[in-house]
Amino acid sequence: MPHVVTEPPAPLFTPSGVRVDILLAASDNLVWVLSRGGEAWVVDGPSAAELSPWLEAHGCALRGILVTHGHGDHVGIVHDLHRAGALADVAVVAPQSVLTELPAPPTRVVGEGDVVSVLGVDVAVWETPGHYAGHASYRFEDLVFCGDTMFAGGCGRPFHDAGALFHSLGRLATLPGATRVCCAHEYTLDNLRFAAWALPGDPAVGRRLAWVEAERAAGRCCVPSTVEEERSTNPFLRTDEPIPGVTGGPEAVFRALRAAKDRSAHRGEPSPRR
Repeated sequence: MPHVVTEPPAPLFTPSGVRVDILLAASDNLVWVLSRGGEAWVVDGPSAAELSPWLEAHGCALRGILVTHGHGDHVGIVHDLHRAGALADVAVVAPQSVLTELPAPPTRVVGEGDVVSVLGVDVAVWETPGHYAGHASYRFEDLVFCGDTMFAGGCGRPFHDAGALFHSLGRLATLPGATRVCCAHEYTLDNLRFAAWALPGDPAVGRRLAWVEAERAAGRCCVPSTVEEERSTNPFLRTDEPIPGVTGGPEAVFRALRAAKDRSAHRGEPSPRR
Protein backbone atom coordinates (compact mmCIF):
# COMPACT_ATOMS: atom_id res chain seq x y z
CA MET A 1 0.00 0.00 0.00
CA PRO A 2 1.47 3.40 -0.93
CA HIS A 3 2.17 5.95 1.76
CA VAL A 4 -0.47 8.61 2.38
CA VAL A 5 2.24 11.25 1.85
CA THR A 6 3.51 11.48 -1.72
CA GLU A 7 5.83 14.49 -1.44
CA PRO A 8 8.88 13.72 0.76
CA PRO A 9 9.14 16.31 3.56
CA ALA A 10 12.07 18.71 3.66
CA PRO A 11 14.52 18.27 6.55
CA LEU A 12 14.17 20.26 9.77
CA PHE A 13 16.97 21.68 11.90
CA THR A 14 17.20 22.10 15.66
CA PRO A 15 18.71 25.19 17.34
CA SER A 16 22.09 23.44 17.65
CA GLY A 17 22.11 22.46 13.98
CA VAL A 18 21.08 18.81 14.19
CA ARG A 19 19.36 17.77 10.98
CA VAL A 20 16.01 15.97 11.34
CA ASP A 21 14.57 14.00 8.43
CA ILE A 22 11.21 12.28 8.13
CA LEU A 23 11.27 8.93 6.34
CA LEU A 24 7.96 7.67 4.99
CA ALA A 25 7.32 4.04 5.95
CA ALA A 26 4.47 1.52 5.63
CA SER A 27 1.23 3.37 4.78
CA ASP A 28 1.34 6.20 7.32
CA ASN A 29 4.37 5.77 9.64
CA LEU A 30 6.78 8.67 10.05
CA VAL A 31 10.32 7.61 10.97
CA TRP A 32 12.48 10.36 12.44
CA VAL A 33 16.22 10.44 11.67
CA LEU A 34 18.56 12.81 13.49
CA SER A 35 22.00 13.37 12.00
CA ARG A 36 25.16 15.42 12.40
CA GLY A 37 28.80 14.92 11.47
CA GLY A 38 28.27 11.62 9.64
CA GLU A 39 26.38 10.01 12.56
CA ALA A 40 22.66 9.31 12.84
CA TRP A 41 20.05 8.22 15.36
CA VAL A 42 16.55 7.04 14.49
CA VAL A 43 13.30 7.12 16.45
CA ASP A 44 11.17 3.96 15.98
CA GLY A 45 10.21 2.47 12.62
CA PRO A 46 8.31 -0.49 11.16
CA SER A 47 11.32 -1.70 9.18
CA ALA A 48 14.89 -0.86 8.18
CA ALA A 49 14.00 -0.75 4.48
CA GLU A 50 13.65 3.04 4.43
CA LEU A 51 16.59 3.80 6.72
CA SER A 52 19.41 1.90 5.01
CA PRO A 53 19.21 3.76 1.66
CA TRP A 54 19.01 7.08 3.52
CA LEU A 55 22.15 6.31 5.54
CA GLU A 56 24.04 5.37 2.39
CA ALA A 57 22.86 8.42 0.47
CA HIS A 58 23.87 10.79 3.26
CA GLY A 59 27.13 9.07 4.24
CA CYS A 60 25.98 8.47 7.81
CA ALA A 61 26.64 5.64 10.24
CA LEU A 62 23.75 4.62 12.48
CA ARG A 63 24.73 5.16 16.11
CA GLY A 64 21.48 4.66 17.99
CA ILE A 65 17.76 3.96 18.09
CA LEU A 66 15.26 5.57 20.45
CA VAL A 67 12.27 3.27 21.01
CA THR A 68 9.05 4.84 22.29
CA HIS A 69 6.96 1.67 22.72
CA GLY A 70 6.68 -1.94 21.70
CA HIS A 71 4.09 -2.10 18.94
CA GLY A 72 5.37 -3.84 15.83
CA ASP A 73 5.31 -0.76 13.62
CA HIS A 74 7.73 0.89 16.06
CA VAL A 75 10.16 -1.93 16.87
CA GLY A 76 10.22 -3.63 13.46
CA ILE A 77 13.33 -1.63 12.59
CA VAL A 78 15.18 -3.18 15.54
CA HIS A 79 14.20 -6.69 14.42
CA ASP A 80 15.34 -6.01 10.85
CA LEU A 81 18.73 -4.65 11.92
CA HIS A 82 19.20 -7.53 14.36
CA ARG A 83 18.52 -10.10 11.63
CA ALA A 84 21.01 -8.34 9.39
CA GLY A 85 23.67 -8.34 12.11
CA ALA A 86 23.76 -4.55 11.95
CA LEU A 87 23.31 -3.69 15.63
CA ALA A 88 26.84 -4.35 16.88
CA ASP A 89 27.77 -0.67 17.10
CA VAL A 90 24.27 0.72 17.56
CA ALA A 91 22.85 1.84 20.90
CA VAL A 92 19.27 0.68 21.44
CA VAL A 93 17.49 2.81 24.04
CA ALA A 94 14.10 1.59 25.21
CA PRO A 95 11.72 1.65 28.20
CA GLN A 96 11.42 -1.40 30.45
CA SER A 97 7.96 -2.27 29.10
CA VAL A 98 9.36 -2.91 25.61
CA LEU A 99 11.94 -5.56 26.51
CA THR A 100 9.77 -8.57 25.60
CA GLU A 101 9.11 -7.05 22.15
CA LEU A 102 12.78 -6.71 21.20
CA PRO A 103 14.94 -9.41 19.57
CA ALA A 104 17.78 -8.81 22.06
CA PRO A 105 18.28 -6.78 25.26
CA PRO A 106 18.68 -3.05 24.60
CA THR A 107 21.97 -1.38 25.40
CA ARG A 108 20.13 0.94 27.80
CA VAL A 109 16.79 0.70 29.59
CA VAL A 110 15.37 4.13 30.39
CA GLY A 111 12.57 5.53 32.49
CA GLU A 112 11.17 8.77 33.83
CA GLY A 113 13.82 11.42 34.45
CA ASP A 114 16.64 9.68 32.62
CA VAL A 115 18.84 11.61 30.21
CA VAL A 116 20.33 10.15 27.01
CA SER A 117 23.15 11.76 25.04
CA VAL A 118 22.26 11.85 21.34
CA LEU A 119 24.66 13.54 18.90
CA GLY A 120 26.05 15.61 21.76
CA VAL A 121 22.61 16.73 22.95
CA ASP A 122 21.05 15.75 26.30
CA VAL A 123 17.66 14.15 25.64
CA ALA A 124 15.16 13.95 28.50
CA VAL A 125 13.01 10.84 28.91
CA TRP A 126 9.38 11.31 29.89
CA GLU A 127 7.09 8.39 30.64
CA THR A 128 3.85 9.01 28.73
CA PRO A 129 1.78 5.84 29.20
CA GLY A 130 -1.78 5.21 28.12
CA HIS A 131 -1.53 4.08 24.52
CA TYR A 132 1.04 1.53 25.70
CA ALA A 133 2.27 0.71 29.20
CA GLY A 134 5.54 2.51 29.84
CA HIS A 135 5.43 4.46 26.58
CA ALA A 136 8.37 6.89 26.49
CA SER A 137 8.61 10.32 24.90
CA TYR A 138 11.97 11.95 24.19
CA ARG A 139 12.56 15.69 24.51
CA PHE A 140 15.31 16.77 22.09
CA GLU A 141 15.97 20.53 22.11
CA ASP A 142 12.79 22.10 20.67
CA LEU A 143 11.34 18.76 19.57
CA VAL A 144 9.39 16.07 21.37
CA PHE A 145 9.28 12.58 19.89
CA CYS A 146 6.01 11.35 21.35
CA GLY A 147 5.37 8.16 19.38
CA ASP A 148 1.67 7.31 19.50
CA THR A 149 0.76 9.35 22.60
CA MET A 150 -0.06 12.65 20.90
CA PHE A 151 -0.79 13.01 17.20
CA ALA A 152 -1.24 16.16 15.15
CA GLY A 153 -4.82 17.04 16.05
CA GLY A 154 -5.43 13.88 18.05
CA CYS A 155 -4.02 11.10 20.20
CA GLY A 156 -3.43 7.36 20.15
CA ARG A 157 -5.96 4.80 21.24
CA PRO A 158 -5.74 3.94 24.96
CA PHE A 159 -4.79 0.29 24.56
CA HIS A 160 -3.20 0.40 28.02
CA ASP A 161 -5.14 2.90 30.14
CA ALA A 162 -7.38 5.82 29.15
CA GLY A 163 -6.81 7.68 32.40
CA ALA A 164 -3.06 7.42 32.01
CA LEU A 165 -3.29 8.66 28.42
CA PHE A 166 -5.35 11.66 29.55
CA HIS A 167 -2.67 12.62 32.05
CA SER A 168 0.17 11.99 29.58
CA LEU A 169 -1.43 14.33 27.05
CA GLY A 170 -1.88 16.94 29.74
CA ARG A 171 1.77 16.69 30.60
CA LEU A 172 2.91 17.05 26.98
CA ALA A 173 0.68 20.10 26.72
CA THR A 174 2.78 21.84 29.39
CA LEU A 175 5.81 21.95 27.09
CA PRO A 176 6.72 25.36 25.63
CA GLY A 177 4.31 26.33 22.86
CA ALA A 178 7.03 26.40 20.19
CA THR A 179 7.98 22.76 20.87
CA ARG A 180 7.57 20.78 17.66
CA VAL A 181 5.40 17.68 18.07
CA CYS A 182 7.11 14.84 16.21
CA CYS A 183 4.56 12.05 16.26
CA ALA A 184 4.85 8.71 14.51
CA HIS A 185 1.94 8.74 12.05
CA GLU A 186 0.34 11.04 9.50
CA TYR A 187 -3.28 10.94 10.69
CA THR A 188 -3.76 14.70 10.65
CA LEU A 189 -6.62 15.01 8.18
CA ASP A 190 -8.84 12.45 9.90
CA ASN A 191 -7.95 13.93 13.28
CA LEU A 192 -8.87 17.48 12.23
CA ARG A 193 -12.13 16.32 10.74
CA PHE A 194 -12.93 14.78 14.10
CA ALA A 195 -11.87 18.02 15.83
CA ALA A 196 -14.32 19.95 13.63
CA TRP A 197 -17.05 17.47 14.60
CA ALA A 198 -16.21 17.70 18.31
CA LEU A 199 -15.77 21.51 18.32
CA PRO A 200 -18.25 22.72 15.69
CA GLY A 201 -17.76 26.28 14.53
CA ASP A 202 -14.45 26.73 16.36
CA PRO A 203 -12.48 29.23 14.25
CA ALA A 204 -9.00 27.90 15.10
CA VAL A 205 -10.06 24.34 14.24
CA GLY A 206 -11.70 25.54 11.03
CA ARG A 207 -8.57 27.37 9.89
CA ARG A 208 -6.33 24.43 10.66
CA LEU A 209 -8.65 21.96 8.94
CA ALA A 210 -8.70 24.08 5.79
CA TRP A 211 -4.89 24.20 5.76
CA VAL A 212 -4.58 20.45 6.39
CA GLU A 213 -7.06 19.63 3.62
CA ALA A 214 -5.03 21.68 1.16
CA GLU A 215 -1.70 20.23 2.25
CA ARG A 216 -2.89 16.64 2.18
CA ALA A 217 -4.57 17.15 -1.21
CA ALA A 218 -1.14 18.15 -2.49
CA GLY A 219 0.42 15.04 -0.96
CA ARG A 220 2.35 16.95 1.68
CA CYS A 221 2.94 15.96 5.31
CA CYS A 222 1.34 18.06 8.07
CA VAL A 223 3.72 16.87 10.79
CA PRO A 224 5.32 18.25 12.89
CA SER A 225 2.85 20.57 14.52
CA THR A 226 3.60 22.59 17.65
CA VAL A 227 2.42 22.28 21.24
CA GLU A 228 0.74 25.69 20.93
CA GLU A 229 -1.14 24.51 17.84
CA GLU A 230 -2.22 21.35 19.64
CA ARG A 231 -3.41 23.25 22.69
CA SER A 232 -5.63 25.42 20.48
CA THR A 233 -7.04 22.83 18.05
CA ASN A 234 -6.65 19.31 19.47
CA PRO A 235 -9.95 18.38 21.15
CA PHE A 236 -8.20 15.90 23.45
CA LEU A 237 -6.31 18.84 24.99
CA ARG A 238 -9.45 20.98 25.39
CA THR A 239 -11.48 18.70 27.64
CA ASP A 240 -11.84 21.41 30.29
CA GLU A 241 -14.11 23.30 27.87
CA PRO A 242 -17.77 22.58 27.09
CA ILE A 243 -18.08 19.93 24.38
CA PRO A 244 -21.51 19.60 22.73
CA GLY A 245 -23.31 16.51 24.01
CA VAL A 246 -20.62 15.57 26.54
CA THR A 247 -20.89 15.98 30.31
CA GLY A 248 -18.55 15.44 33.26
CA GLY A 249 -15.09 16.55 34.26
CA PRO A 250 -12.08 16.78 31.93
CA GLU A 251 -11.14 13.09 32.18
CA ALA A 252 -14.72 11.98 31.57
CA VAL A 253 -14.89 14.29 28.56
CA PHE A 254 -11.63 12.83 27.28
CA ARG A 255 -12.96 9.29 27.59
CA ALA A 256 -16.18 10.22 25.80
CA LEU A 257 -14.30 11.93 22.97
CA ARG A 258 -11.91 9.02 22.57
CA ALA A 259 -14.85 6.59 22.43
CA ALA A 260 -16.53 8.77 19.79
CA LYS A 261 -13.33 8.89 17.74
CA ASP A 262 -13.02 5.12 17.94
CA ARG A 263 -16.58 4.81 16.66
CA SER A 264 -15.69 7.31 13.91
CA ALA A 265 -18.73 9.30 14.99
CA HIS A 266 -17.64 12.09 12.64
CA ARG A 267 -17.72 9.74 9.65
CA GLY A 268 -20.43 7.26 10.58
CA GLU A 269 -18.24 4.22 10.01
CA PRO A 270 -15.93 1.94 12.03
CA SER A 271 -12.59 3.57 12.80
CA PRO A 272 -9.30 2.10 11.57
CA ARG A 273 -6.71 1.33 14.21
CA ARG A 274 -5.23 4.56 15.58
